[in-house]
Amino acid sequence: MSRPIKLYRSWLLLLALSLSIIRTQAVVPPNLLPGGVLSPPPAEASPVGGSVLFNTGPVPFTAGTFSGTLTSTAISGDSSNPWGGLTFTYEIDNFSFSGDEIARMTVSSFGLFVTDASYNSTTPVGGLAPMSITRSANGAVLGFNFLVPSLAPGSSSAMLVVQTDSPGFVHTGASLIDGSSTTVNSLAPVPEPSTLCLAGLGLLGLLGYRWQCGRRAG
Repeated sequence: MSRPIKLYRSWLLLLALSLSIIRTQAVVPPNLLPGGVLSPPPAEASPVGGSVLFNTGPVPFTAGTFSGTLTSTAISGDSSNPWGGLTFTYEIDNFSFSGDEIARMTVSSFGLFVTDASYNSTTPVGGLAPMSITRSANGAVLGFNFLVPSLAPGSSSAMLVVQTDSPGFVHTGASLIDGSSTTVNSLAPVPEPSTLCLAGLGLLGLLGYRWQCGRRAG
């Protein structure tokens, strides 16, 4: 076997290894695939235990027709998370003096990750469950929908729970939407730098292989 062919096969092996690292094999099927809808979403007792890596605290937001706070957390070691990655939680409070309800919250980016979404029906007490949870076609954006009823002034959402295989988190923006909209600081998954590096090497190897094949064909 010639040396160039051995080199190209090595690059392809590296690409396969990179992709296997990025996407952890799930022990159970995730309930929210790209393009999916959970209507109604499941009520679960998660998260269970673990350590809070970061808690934004109640971050205030103000839109043209409503105001309130969003609290986001990233949790490691949640024993109810079957993929061993981080669990993200979100809680929305609509202030009593708001002029309007809150119908929807979106947060990104979950595109690379195994994702299981639910809500905790006991936290906080009296929290409103979402009517549905959606995921965009590319997997990046999760949407939590409070339509019937909406999140009225003076009310709070149930704890919204997203379990992933992500090893890390990043600060991102979540959008709150009704008659108006606003963006507020939140949290989302991010891969480890080493994983991104391996994925980049694998992609470069694949591009190099295609380039060399093109030269030989020419």
